[in-house]
Amino acid sequence: PPGPGNRWGGCADNLSYGLLMGAKFSDAPMKVKKTGSQANKLMRLHNSEVGRQALRASLEMKCKCHGVSGSCSIRTCWKGLQELRDVAADLKTRYLSATKVVHRPMGTRKHLVPKDLDIRPVKDSELVYLQSSPDFCMKNEKVGSHGTQDRQCNKTSHGSDSCDLMCCGRG
Repeated sequence: PPGPGNRWGGCADNLSYGLLMGAKFSDAPMKVKKTGSQANKLMRLHNSEVGRQALRASLEMKCKCHGVSGSCSIRTCWKGLQELRDVAADLKTRYLSATKVVHRPMGTRKHLVPKDLDIRPVKDSELVYLQSSPDFCMKNEKVGSHGTQDRQCNKTSHGSDSCDLMCCGRG
């Protein structure tokens, strides 16, 4: 309930509907039996749910003041999503700490479990992956990477042409 001098109003983000439609759209191809490996489907379904979870967690109360000369005698509040950059930053943090998994039988069904069995079970809130990304710092004809050796970097950039990324720790 709103506190004294506050009232609920405005147009709140309809997160429930958005999550439902997003799930129908993104999960539908994974639920078709004929396409892709079962492990890949499980990974994508898991990661989609983690993304929806991040959106649920990003709901916050937003308020706007009303009154004579901005006196804020009444505040109208609603629930809204955080800025996209904040949700993306949360997902990037989860991406950088993702757990490598394998598809193993457990009981009568196969599940995604951490590749290294000494690691705790995968949490519902963490992203998972099946294959490591190629190392684009080194030349690799198989994946079409020329590597970054002898390329010019931009000392002032924080993007993909930055010296931190392009030099791959070589100095």
